[in-house]
Order: sequence, then structure tokens, then C-alpha cells
Amino acid sequence: MPLYFCPEFVADLQNHGDANFAKRVLQKVVDGSELRPDSKDHRYEGFPGAWIRYVSRGNSAYRVIYIRRGSDVFLYRAGEHSVEDRLTQPGELVGLPVQGYTAPTAATTSEPDYWPNQLWAAAPRPQPSGSPFLKNFSVRYLKTALLSRRLVPHKRVTLISPYLSVELFEMSNIFGKMLFDLIGDGAEVALITKPPNPKEIGVFERLEQRNVQLHFHETLHAKIFLFEIDQRRTRAHDEPIAIVGSANLTQSGLAFAVRSNEEFCYELRGSEIREVKEFAAYLKLSCVDLQYIRLANARRRVT
Repeated sequence: MPLYFCPEFVADLQNHGDANFAKRVLQKVVDGSELRPDSKDHRYEGFPGAWIRYVSRGNSAYRVIYIRRGSDVFLYRAGEHSVEDRLTQPGELVGLPVQGYTAPTAATTSEPDYWPNQLWAAAPRPQPSGSPFLKNFSVRYLKTALLSRRLVPHKRVTLISPYLSVELFEMSNIFGKMLFDLIGDGAEVALITKPPNPKEIGVFERLEQRNVQLHFHETLHAKIFLFEIDQRRTRAHDEPIAIVGSANLTQSGLAFAVRSNEEFCYELRGSEIREVKEFAAYLKLSCVDLQYIRLANARRRVT
């Protein structure tokens, strides 16, 4: 019965305030590369195939939500009882395969954040595929390709999309968490999109406060996700990529919504991304910044 760590599950382990949370969860649910048996598991009624595993009782009441899809088991979420209340049904399930997971020795557990960091470190790195095409509902999955970039040291990430879902950029969203983790790791993250209306200014001000570089282009229609690696920290299997296609930076475009779009994208690798970088630089030259948008809105109010 193959076992997978969903990105949402790994984020729950990373973000929890209890330094021992990840250790307790993994010891309770993982046995080698399979789900550890527990007769007390019961169904979660929120959506089909979901089950609840209790990790602890009493004040903490930690639990794990996992999902069965045929013979596969996806560890989806982990947390206190409140994790059930904010649970949303995933679109297409994606996950990192668990391959012979082994608990660390006593000598290695002194580091408080050992467990969640080890999950990412042990995860399989993105590898070149025979197909360069990415979709939402069949292999290769667009969402998987994007989220896997958290495993790679980046110098610059440029996201180009005329339409956005604000929810994607929240820290509570696995995609938003990935972006701000990359910024924390030293990457520059730039967003090129259409100018916002006055009611949307606050959203972009919050992104600017989190060090996202903002560029606005009135006639933008391109959708490009460009990931440039940090050569100083790169490894042999790391390479830059650019994803070009139909998907916007929206919940439905990236398959974070229950009812997501049919998208078709193409992944460029290595030296193939040169023209994409040139196009991104060209767009930035004809963009305006957030201060320009503020001044333009102020002039409209005056007149």
C-alpha cells in the first residue's frame, strides 16, 4: 500500500509550534514506507476517501487526515482538532513517495526542527521527464512541478499572470508558503500582473511588505512561471525551468480548487529558458510599480 506525503501535510509539520509535533506524528502514522495500522481510525465525513488518525489525546488532541485512493494512501493534513474545521477537499492529489522512512537516532534529535527539515531533504528531487507537458488532471501535474521547486535553491523567481487568486499568496496556502520560504532562503520573487483596482491595493501592499517585487502591465496576457537557480548553492541535479502555457495564478488554474480548470503548459529547461528571461526583462521595462498605481488612483479621486 504505497504511502505519500502531500505538500500540505509537510507544511503542517514545518509550521507547527510544538518542536516535537512532527516526530510524534510520523511515529504514529509511518511504518517503513507504509501506513502504520491502527484499528481506531475512522472516516472523515467531509469528502470521500478521507480518514482520521488520532496522534494524541487530552489537551493537544493531535490528529492526521489521510486519504485513500485505490491502493495509495496520501497523508494530507495534520494538526489539532481545528484542522478538521478548515479542511478543504483537494483537487488532484499529489505527494512525495515515502521510501523506507526511518526514525532518527537520539544523537540527531537534539535539533528542534530536525523532523520537518528531513522530510524535505529526503524528498525526491525533480528529475527530467520524457514529456515536457504539464496538466491539471493527468501526469505530469502542473501543481507538482510548481511545489517541487521548494526543494531547489533559487536566485530569482518571476511569476507572470494577468489574473490572480489572492488566497494563493496567503501563508496558510501551500503555494504562498513556498514563495515566502524561497524569499526567506534568499531568492528574489517578482510578480508581473495587470494593474489592480483601488479595492485590491491593500492585497498588493501586504505582498510588498513581504518583499515580493511588484510590476504592473496594462496589456499583459502571458502566463509564465520562471525559476532561476542560485549557482552558488546548486547541486548536480538542479536546473532552471520556465513553465509557459494557459494557467493563470488562480486557485482553479493551479488545481487548488475543487473544480479546477483544464490547463496545458510546456516546461522549458536549462539553456532553453534564455528567451523567457529576455521576455520577462522586456515586460519589466514597460511596467509600473505600486507607487505609480497609488498616485494614479489619487489623481482620479481629485479630478
